[in-house]
Amino acid sequence: MDVTERKALLKSLEGLRTTDISDGLDGIGLLSVCLVDQKVRPLWKDIQNFKHRIYGFAYTVRFLPTQEVLHASSTEEFLKIEAEFKRKYIWSSGWAKNFKEDDILCMEVPEGCQGSPAGSENFMRWVNDGLRGLVTNYAGIRDTDEVIKQELPVYCAYSSRAMTQGRMQYDAHEVPINIGGVLVKPGDLIVADNDGVVVVPIAHAKEVIEVARRINVDDRVKRSGHYAKAGMAEDFTTRPINL
Repeated sequence: MDVTERKALLKSLEGLRTTDISDGLDGIGLLSVCLVDQKVRPLWKDIQNFKHRIYGFAYTVRFLPTQEVLHASSTEEFLKIEAEFKRKYIWSSGWAKNFKEDDILCMEVPEGCQGSPAGSENFMRWVNDGLRGLVTNYAGIRDTDEVIKQELPVYCAYSSRAMTQGRMQYDAHEVPINIGGVLVKPGDLIVADNDGVVVVPIAHAKEVIEVARRINVDDRVKRSGHYAKAGMAEDFTTRPINL
């Protein structure tokens, strides 16, 4: 899929909710198998403009528990060992330099691990380079106060405090991974909002979106009528979208 096709597919998702996408998946027979565990939630919410809502293509990375131990006799030695661990076991593959614009970083990390390779500085840099957000199964990101303030979209089960050294290590990227009980393949569509995260297999994306848009258009029409009856002004959630 070239850049133009990717942009067009994401454009067709604008205004859709995870509920619409879930219904679209039901409509083609993929019942529940693409719904990420609801423990994976948005780290923050923008109820006015829905800036936490994201659509994008899965860029997958898998981390595993490590058996590499860290021993040091001084702070200076520890800092050197720490830097070497991260260089060798976290960043050496170059996975963090291969994002495409409009990708969503999907990280499978070990259950119970308090470490994360993503924090407020490097994640903001990745977003500035075109990454649309982060979805992970357990610990998602460090420095969450700053991440929230910077309005960087993150979906995770809980936040992290620790760094990665001595806790986890890189295994592979651009491979199938497990996020919240759902298979995520590289290039699959990710749709995430306050209701959680849905994965759309890229092979079924267009037919799912077609069903989802019809459902969403009907919902907007009906809610627009309810707004009028209640004396409420229209907002962007009730204005029409084109089929």
